[in-house]
Amino acid sequence: MFIWRIISGQCHLAWSVVILLLIKNVGCNFDNFEPGQCLSKFDYDYKVMQKLLQFEREIQELRERKTCTDTTHVAFMAELSADLVDPSAGTTVIFDSVRTNVGNGYKSGPGIFVAPVDGTYSITLVASSGTKAASSNLHLYVMHNMIQVGYVYLDDNSDRWLLRSTTAVLELKAADTVFVKVGFRNGAGNVEGRSLHTHFSGFLIN
Repeated sequence: MFIWRIISGQCHLAWSVVILLLIKNVGCNFDNFEPGQCLSKFDYDYKVMQKLLQFEREIQELRERKTCTDTTHVAFMAELSADLVDPSAGTTVIFDSVRTNVGNGYKSGPGIFVAPVDGTYSITLVASSGTKAASSNLHLYVMHNMIQVGYVYLDDNSDRWLLRSTTAVLELKAADTVFVKVGFRNGAGNVEGRSLHTHFSGFLIN
């Protein structure tokens, strides 16, 4: 069993355990002694050194693959705590009830996600509306900075509640913003809040 310790952000092998393992695995076994094996202390030390060099190479390979480096975790999810009633076009939808905010990227005051680090992110919008009488032609746009990257259309063609969603995978730079705003609308339109009917979420993929 290998024991690892994280020291100053780097991976180090607990050499005391390695040496014990090497003594166990490389030491002379006189019960099964064969000619040419462990003929001297120098031969034993040489075998130990070979094993140590092998472990050094394996550790270096792990470092190059970044197996032991710290990973930045970013994830958020927020919902509407109340119905959004008859919003104007251009209004930013403020998801005020925050359920998850790992990395503190989501700002509940303005309702905007600010990427804390560069990376590839998955962003999802789920939106609900009531029957057609309350949801006349209302679009919600997902915005990356000032560019539309997705939308949800709550139309007026249903006698039942609607629940629709969209997902965008975005390459974000640190400090890029992602938010939801009311786009095209025609007539009155409500977005249902509470009970996770409408929510905004995202996470860092890598």
